[in-house]
Parts: sequence; structure tokens; C-alpha cells
Amino acid sequence: MTILGDLEAILRDVFAREVLVTLQTTAADIVGWDSFRHVEIIILLEEKYGIELPVSEVNDAKTLGQLAALVERKIATQ
Repeated sequence: MTILGDLEAILRDVFAREVLVTLQTTAADIVGWDSFRHVEIIILLEEKYGIELPVSEVNDAKTLGQLAALVERKIATQ
């Protein structure tokens, strides 16, 4: 599975419904994505991949594609 696919599965679990995503999807595109859910998603990504995602870098990721790329970079530097 790809990072974007894993992210889609995490979103499906967090929102308890089917969530279709693309590289251009933003938090504003997903109903119910608030700051609490945002933190939950980041924690789940960190746990899944055994990485730490700095808040400043997460805040710079405006799309799911950018978030997936950030996760990929962090995995590569482990």
C-alpha cells in the first residue's frame, strides 16, 4: 500500500466513513476535519511509520499529497 493509501485508511477510521482522497485533497475538503481530528491523524501517521512529524512541517503541508511527501521524507531519513 502507498502512503496515500495508508492515509486514506487512517481517514476512513478517524471519520468512520468512506473518505476518497487525492493528492490535492485538503482538510477543508473533508467534512468534520477539525483541529482535534488533525492531531489524531498526525499521531496515527507517526505511530504507523515510527516517525516524528514536527508541527512546523505538518503546518506547511496544505494538501494530502504534501503530507504524504513529508511522511515519505521522514521515513527515508530514519
